[in-house]
Amino acid sequence: MGDYLSQSRDDGGLALGTVGTSVIFLLAISGAVISLTRTKVDQAEVQLDASTGGPPEAAPHHHPHGSRPFEPGIEVE
Repeated sequence: MGDYLSQSRDDGGLALGTVGTSVIFLLAISGAVISLTRTKVDQAEVQLDASTGGPPEAAPHHHPHGSRPFEPGIEVE
C-alpha cells in the first residue's frame, strides 16, 4: 500500500511521495487509536464478583516443579 501511494505514476503509483504517504498513514493510525479509545470496542468485558464488587479471584496456579515459583539464581535439587 505504501509503495502504491508513494511511487511515481510511471511506475504505477499515485506519486504522493514519502512525506504524503507518511501523513496519510499517520492520520489513519491516529484515527484508529482515537476511535478505539473513545468507543472501547476492543476491550474485553470484565465480570465482577457479586459478593466483593471486584474481579473474581484467580484460580490457584499449580507450578510444574513443586509449590514454589521459579526464582532466578536458586537451584532446585
